Amino acid sequence: MTDTAGKQKEGVGHTPLPWRIDGEGRAAMIRGADVTIVAVRHRNPGDIHEASFAFIVRAVNAYEELLAALKLVKASTMNWNSPASRAMDKAIDKAEGK
Repeated sequence: MTDTAGKQKEGVGHTPLPWRIDGEGRAAMIRGADVTIVAVRHRNPGDIHEASFAFIVRAVNAYEELLAALKLVKASTMNWNSPASRAMDKAIDKAEGK
């Protein structure tokens, strides 16, 4: 569960990964690994809506690996005060809901 700023609340997890798209068109849903419904499409079928659902699922399923990779790159950065290092800090904080 998140607060109004989108920050994760203490002790509350998200729907288990991986997420997947179930159904098509207006009947499409995003479901978690435990088949919990995460989102339901209420709009008419259309390429942009199908693409948005697919993008959400890809982003969520890649999140943990991308964050771990970014932290590894950050840890190996020689100049901790470089613009790249500061950008990584900002991205990590955002990904962790800080």
